[in-house]
Amino acid sequence: MGKFMLELNKSDKLNDLSYLDWVSLMERIMTLKNYYGLVTNSETPEETANNDKLETRRRQRAAALLKINCIVRLGNKFYIDSKKDPAEFWRLTQEFFQPKTIQNQTTDLNKILSTQLNDEHIRENMSTILENTFHLRTLFCGLTISPKDLIDSVIAMWVIIKIPERFQTTMEVCLGKCEVKKKSPSLDDTWEVIRKFLQRYESRTGQTNQALAASKNQRQGNNNLWNQNKRRQDGDYPKCTPGWHNPLTKHDKSECNFLKDKNKNPKPVKSLVVSTSRTPTNQIILDSGATTSMFNNSSLFTNFTPNTQTIELADGSTIHLAGTGTVKIELNHCFLKLKNCLLVKYLAYNLISLGAIMKPNFKTITNKNKTFNLLDQNSDIILNGTYSSSNFELSVNQNTALEVKTTNQLAKILHQPAGHPSLEYLKEMFPNHNFDNLTCKTCPLAKITMIPFKGQFPIPEQKLRFFHADLF
Repeated sequence: MGKFMLELNKSDKLNDLSYLDWVSLMERIMTLKNYYGLVTNSETPEETANNDKLETRRRQRAAALLKINCIVRLGNKFYIDSKKDPAEFWRLTQEFFQPKTIQNQTTDLNKILSTQLNDEHIRENMSTILENTFHLRTLFCGLTISPKDLIDSVIAMWVIIKIPERFQTTMEVCLGKCEVKKKSPSLDDTWEVIRKFLQRYESRTGQTNQALAASKNQRQGNNNLWNQNKRRQDGDYPKCTPGWHNPLTKHDKSECNFLKDKNKNPKPVKSLVVSTSRTPTNQIILDSGATTSMFNNSSLFTNFTPNTQTIELADGSTIHLAGTGTVKIELNHCFLKLKNCLLVKYLAYNLISLGAIMKPNFKTITNKNKTFNLLDQNSDIILNGTYSSSNFELSVNQNTALEVKTTNQLAKILHQPAGHPSLEYLKEMFPNHNFDNLTCKTCPLAKITMIPFKGQFPIPEQKLRFFHADLF
């Protein structure tokens, strides 16, 4: 009989925790041996008769095949209780492990909800959540009505709420996109947003390290320059004279200042910061010449630190700062949060440094209607606005900082994927947020009932003259 058996490895045999994997393997083995219809009672009488003629001892062999692929304790139990009937053996395993499956569901869900999202180990934390969610999904695969999509959405919302603070702005963008697309957030989409944020952060960190290394080299160069200036003061240095370039100097002849025309007109400065005499406006401009973002209105700042340093404008003049801080602006489709911004009270325009936003593979598209879009590497719109007079002006909903509580806006965002609960139930679902107001256009419409029609219908003169339908 041994030549007819196909025995699994010891680790793959049925035990208290491997029922789902064991069923998958045994279905393939039973199909290979032509026993699957026998153990599941899915054979027709004609198929049973034909198979019995081809193999007279198929029932005994099927039962033995099931027994040897279980651990000894379970194999003997089901083999005796089924009275060596393979179909009964298969049914008993299903009944025995159904409560175990529910316990596994609870175990995986507890593992997910007990995971601590740590800022420094966010990749490992999300990997654990994704792995346990995958296990949880597989436990629902056999159900007729699968709640795995609802479970996925609930876990995604839990991750968004528990995410560390530095990811909050990114999560707000994710929720905003879900609201526009009228769908609930999924765990896969949430992880994709977190992964892209980490890639941008790591790239920015690498650029910062390069800048620090360049700054160190510059300091060393400044020391060398000081030594060169000392030699120049002592007269021990090759010099150029007006109209003549000394070939012993380190600069090229084309770069020699003594050979350049000093009387030519300087190029006009195109920067928006050349003058601060005009009345400041609330316009927000993307400026490629600004080394950092600068604003003229203190109400744009969510946090602020006074500072009395000076900055140099494009025309060479200097002006005192009022302070530095963080600016958070509501755009048409997302929130823009800018750190280390400068407050310059008499600045003509609010300027956002384009270099602080542009990343590799980002691109700007100008449309025929004098508008522009700033797209990321996935062609998603990051910023948009109008293009005029060689300037990019942003389109914003309001030019004031979000100093008011954003809990009402968050309540509106969480209300739809949570199933449109009332404000009281929403507070119980999310106790960490103090919601005090909730407006939803869909909820009043859903509660409208039909009003009886008390009028009279017109009398038709011919068939199909009028059509009647209830509107709801």
